[in-house]
Amino acid sequence: MSLRFIYGRAGSGKSNFCYDGIKRELNKNINQILLVPEQFSFQSEKNLIKKISSTGILNAQVLSFKRLAYKVFSEVGGLTHNHMNSSGKCMLVYKIMKDLKEELGVFNTSAKQEGFSKIISDLISEFKNYNVTPLDISNAILDIEEDEYLTKKLQDISLIYGEYEKNFMRTI
Repeated sequence: MSLRFIYGRAGSGKSNFCYDGIKRELNKNINQILLVPEQFSFQSEKNLIKKISSTGILNAQVLSFKRLAYKVFSEVGGLTHNHMNSSGKCMLVYKIMKDLKEELGVFNTSAKQEGFSKIISDLISEFKNYNVTPLDISNAILDIEEDEYLTKKLQDISLIYGEYEKNFMRTI
């Protein structure tokens, strides 16, 4: 398997060179991939079919970079994780806060406000970006002595975040 870069000015014959090369290799029954930018994939496929004078192509593919990545990940792994979008995360956080409303101290009334679940969802995403766990938040609470209101807020956040982690793993 080889990789070949063809570069040059516009109109210098790069595309025709590629199409001719693919046509030669198709006669040898070798699979070919023509990698093009996303916006040129359809037109390049049409041009390739026209160049090889066929109604279809079996051993040649015209792929964009995204499609190539998808193909690689689907063959070797990497697409095994289902990701939840921001709306799904907000719904999960809303459900958790609704279920925990009796246990929440400071956020008991805030949980009913419109948009609050989005704020908490964004906060959890930020925690995940920096590898902060619910246990880290609980440990930070032990270091706070003078601010009782902050301690209660962090306890609520830790509780919601812990339940989010449990529920999130069940939904995937």
